[in-house]
Amino acid sequence: MRTTWKRILSGLAALAVVAPGFALAEAAREGRVSCGVWIVYWDAEAGIEEAAALDPMPDRLIAFEALFDPEEYVVIEQEAQEMLQKIQAAFPAERIWLSVVNDLAKKEGGYSNKDRQLLWDLLATPESRGSHIRELVSLAEEWQIKGIEIDYENIHGDYELWQKFTAFIQELYSALEARGIALRVCLEWDSILYTELPVGPEYSIMCYSLYGYHSGPGPKADRGFLEKVAKLYQGRKDCGMALATGGYDWKGNRAEREVSEKEAEEIFRSRNIRPGRDLESGAMRGTYLQDGEEHTVWYADAETLRGWMKILQEYGFEKFDFFRLGGNRTEEWNQQILDMQKTEGGAGE
Repeated sequence: MRTTWKRILSGLAALAVVAPGFALAEAAREGRVSCGVWIVYWDAEAGIEEAAALDPMPDRLIAFEALFDPEEYVVIEQEAQEMLQKIQAAFPAERIWLSVVNDLAKKEGGYSNKDRQLLWDLLATPESRGSHIRELVSLAEEWQIKGIEIDYENIHGDYELWQKFTAFIQELYSALEARGIALRVCLEWDSILYTELPVGPEYSIMCYSLYGYHSGPGPKADRGFLEKVAKLYQGRKDCGMALATGGYDWKGNRAEREVSEKEAEEIFRSRNIRPGRDLESGAMRGTYLQDGEEHTVWYADAETLRGWMKILQEYGFEKFDFFRLGGNRTEEWNQQILDMQKTEGGAGE
């Protein structure tokens, strides 16, 4: 099957491939792990190539992203459109999701990422929510998308906005369900502390960013953090867990840039340095000198991700998503991660 996907990609076939898909609920009934992956427009070629090499194919291929223009209308910008078209030409339609993010293009150029005021403008009243919902439905139908992902972040402790958001999710779920379109909602790890999650949609909880641009060096997740998140959502069969690939390169205590697994490996290979594995997090870690200053790199490889999955499985979770494809060793994913889709059952089995 993998050869077929590669041949399709190399030719950039114009027609969508038809193959059976597996919804999260179906995967749960089968008692197996369910996996999804994000493919991002700024690394589309690598992401699509990696998706084609994964065996078995993940259950969800999430195209990232639709966002908002300066007039606050949902748009898929040119690069993202080209990526989505290639994904639709190469993979089964029922596995493809479109992620909509509250990033706002500014009139003067650039973007306001995770814009909270945008959410207030969209969700404040039943009328504004209805207008936004009609827009999302229209977008899904125009692009023949089978599933929409809502990734609206930066609400934090704004309880009034949470009320608007949960009303929006309930209303959007009903509108999409009536048209046979699925809904999933991507949430920051502590969202459940601020609101109750409406029944109906699927949820993907972001179990990462423990360390990053906001902190000194460290892994994107560790056992203590994952257990904390797992306990918050334990028993929610509609919740999956999202994990992050790659890592960061810190100069001193300041993160300079994100790095993929392959980029991190190249940093150390070129300097003949062997990184080690941190016992608490399972992440890879190493240091190097550049221009007389010490750099620290933490990153996740396939073994790291499998270890994080195992921790969450201890709490009953069997649905996982990975942000993101691009710069990963797919041969290791096939052996360490994707094999869990076909060989391992639930935590209680």
